[in-house]
Amino acid sequence: ARTRVVAVRLVRASVYSPAAAKMSAAAYGSVALACVGKTASESRVSRAPALTLRASGRVPARRAFGCLASATAEAPDAAGIAIRPKTSEYARTLINLETSGVLSVGGGNDDFPLSTFVEYTEEKSIDTPGSLTIRIQPGSALFEQLQTEAKCTFLAHSDEMGAQVTLYGSVAVDEGKEWATLVADKVQFASEFASEEWIPVEEYRGASADPLKDVTLKIVEHMNTINYVEVQRMCRTLTDVGSEDVEAVVTWVDRCGFDVSMRFGDGAMRTARIAFPNVAEDERAAHSEITMLSQMAWDRERA
Repeated sequence: ARTRVVAVRLVRASVYSPAAAKMSAAAYGSVALACVGKTASESRVSRAPALTLRASGRVPARRAFGCLASATAEAPDAAGIAIRPKTSEYARTLINLETSGVLSVGGGNDDFPLSTFVEYTEEKSIDTPGSLTIRIQPGSALFEQLQTEAKCTFLAHSDEMGAQVTLYGSVAVDEGKEWATLVADKVQFASEFASEEWIPVEEYRGASADPLKDVTLKIVEHMNTINYVEVQRMCRTLTDVGSEDVEAVVTWVDRCGFDVSMRFGDGAMRTARIAFPNVAEDERAAHSEITMLSQMAWDRERA
């Protein structure tokens, strides 16, 4: 339903979701919101990243987890719509978006592990989904090391998401070929502003990358430029900021909603999650959900 909201509590984040408790038939009534986060000036532990905004503030911030308190999946609201994707889905999204990382093999006793920058593609294997095909030059030090040592660690980092995924597993390489297959046995996800989290390997293999991954930055830029005024209104009315002296930028968009980072007049920073009324499976649907939220914010402001 378009006129329903839910209050969801997050550590260090304000969350808005238009999906649960009934509202007044006239307009949209009062929006139930909950925020257990503190501003940067109130708590060292829970402060948000100090994003530097230009004078206009209309800058597409390229950090998904720069404004997330935790990458952990949030419980669905009353309508069964998730507030954000699961951690395993974030991890698969990162691996899918990136094309290179650092592979480390060997080590033990007095030997240091051999770490090499490699290019990869994500395999479409039915038996081992989520495995990677890594390019290795025959005759190289890495190639020779893999002849005797299969266990490895692979790290992929995303500047756009402000996060990284580490795969612990083994590499199988064929003699004379420049491609090897990495199969993960353990998966770890970590962001710059959230704690590390281990993901069950079966959950990781069964997860899918976010359907908006290829257009996320495009939508973020559009929201921070063309829809700048609407974004400010949504932050004022669909979150509990309680202040008109605030400037916000969208930092990430996924199928469940978007994240914003807000700077107040006193320099304090705060973050928020604004959920879509419905899941957006493509770019057109995402813009439709944003338009719907913008209309809700406009009606609420008029009321």
